[in-house]
Amino acid sequence: MKNNKKSAYECSMEVMKIAKEYGFDAQTDIAIEEMSELMKAILKFRRAEHTTLGQDFQKLADDVLEEVADVQIMLWQLVYLFNEAGYNAADKIDDLIDKKINRQLERIRKEG
Repeated sequence: MKNNKKSAYECSMEVMKIAKEYGFDAQTDIAIEEMSELMKAILKFRRAEHTTLGQDFQKLADDVLEEVADVQIMLWQLVYLFNEAGYNAADKIDDLIDKKINRQLERIRKEG
């Protein structure tokens, strides 16, 4: 059976093509929309956890995961678009992620 998954390189080339096609303004608007949809999906899942209304938890979880995928695609596009605009976004984001993770781990260490 052949694996039809795309490589990270193939995905990144496709994401760049999409971002270039629609541009910064359109894709930032879509990113906001996708993040809103993710928030709604998470809230529906959390509400269903605390009720006994016979919710289909798998469907709700799948909805969250679908929105996570949409948001991730948009984040990749935003990084690409900010890089193209000269903001060195990828390196700055990597540095910020390291700092934020380390800061939170330090907080956890102090709390423990």
